[in-house]
Amino acid sequence: GIHAAQQAFAWARKHEKTYEGIVSQASILLVRPDAHWMGGGDGVRDYRGWFEALTQAHYLFDAVEASRIAKISLEKYRVMIVPSYGLDEERSKVLHRFASCGGTVILGWGSDCVPNWAGIERKVQQVKDSRGGYIAIDNADSFPAFQQYRASVLPIIGGYEVYQVSKDTVCHDRIIEPHYYGPPERCYYTHISGHPGWTETIVESGKAIWLAWKPGLAFAEGRQNATACWMTELLRRKGGVAPVSTDAPSCVEVVVSCNRQRETLVQLLNLSGNVGGVWGGPLPISVQLEWSCRRPARVCTLNGSSLPWRWEDGNLKLSVDLKEILTVVQIV
Repeated sequence: GIHAAQQAFAWARKHEKTYEGIVSQASILLVRPDAHWMGGGDGVRDYRGWFEALTQAHYLFDAVEASRIAKISLEKYRVMIVPSYGLDEERSKVLHRFASCGGTVILGWGSDCVPNWAGIERKVQQVKDSRGGYIAIDNADSFPAFQQYRASVLPIIGGYEVYQVSKDTVCHDRIIEPHYYGPPERCYYTHISGHPGWTETIVESGKAIWLAWKPGLAFAEGRQNATACWMTELLRRKGGVAPVSTDAPSCVEVVVSCNRQRETLVQLLNLSGNVGGVWGGPLPISVQLEWSCRRPARVCTLNGSSLPWRWEDGNLKLSVDLKEILTVVQIV
């Protein structure tokens, strides 16, 4: 209530100097619909599913409104994720330039703007009711972490698109078109289409990945860990980005920034007490972190408590006990 809010403001005032000029260390940019807070359209839920999957897997990312991508510098990012929502010509040009300069763009369908530079020549069909539809995983070996789920299919939620691709485009996975989904004796598919689940196209120095379905929406609605794992493995294997190396559970959020003094701030949010709509306070959790950096002079929490750490082969390894909602590690 009010007491918790007062504590938060007091904490922010106390550490104001430390947070001056902070810059995120994320290499992933997640583009959100401009009116993402207004209702729950498929584009918004697709964005939220990507947000949750990245957060739970400890990937460092920034989120920015679609209307701002042409106004900010994109140089530090290696991957841009654009979930399913309206993509106009101006924003398409920004994404094209980003890919041409060596970045990876992951695009969701749902727009009248067909980006030919991403290997899409024309739309053939749009299926809005995809109940009983799946993505058939053709080569799970290329996504090693995904193999733990032993899943050969992933559910499609929110529809999919069929499109004609250019000759240089590589197609991956295939769509299982909607079929009977009940009663149990009739809910088995008998045919896998030749329509790709996603495509990959080289764009000068970078690449474009076009998704025929909405994995973020499927995760937001279905809550299947296999879907979230597929999403993050796509980032790792095709985007060349990796999560923070940690054994922290998915309820711990990791945010890394640098301030004006060139100190690294690793912010750890312990959300273990947040279950559904109930907040019972955080549970104590001990986590291990490994971070690539120069040898630090000092590693401590923001309140000055020293932390056990060691530095090996250019990597900082440390242990942190999370007893509060927020614990900040200061690497000097």
